[in-house]
Amino acid sequence: MIRYGSVCSGIEEKTCTMCRVEKPLSAFHRQGARRHSYCADCYNARYRGKARKPLSAGARRCQNFRARYGISAAEADALLVGQGGVCAICRKPPARPVVDHCHKTGKVRSVLCHPCNVALPHVEDEAFRTAALAYLRERN
Repeated sequence: MIRYGSVCSGIEEKTCTMCRVEKPLSAFHRQGARRHSYCADCYNARYRGKARKPLSAGARRCQNFRARYGISAAEADALLVGQGGVCAICRKPPARPVVDHCHKTGKVRSVLCHPCNVALPHVEDEAFRTAALAYLRERN
């Protein structure tokens, strides 16, 4: 199957769907392995001024919590306050609080400090836990 405007088909020019002018392939932005249907000039004219405005740190935080965990930043803060402002594992105030969640179900468990969150997957692995305890007993 020959694709219109692809380099593989030997076609070196393509017609822009907006301005209807035939231009070389280099005048079209790449879109993966293919090229946009309209030329770079038309693309830039269409999207000029429509760039996303940068989010504030608070808005970006809210967006990340909603996308990653399905909760709001306020709900995450409430979880930490409900825990007394400390990590659910080491019971120390977290310098860098992290929302802990189950990767299988996506359900939020609690708020942990970063070191506890990083160590948690290893502790959940029975073979690693057994090997680590044997190592510590042997070395101490």
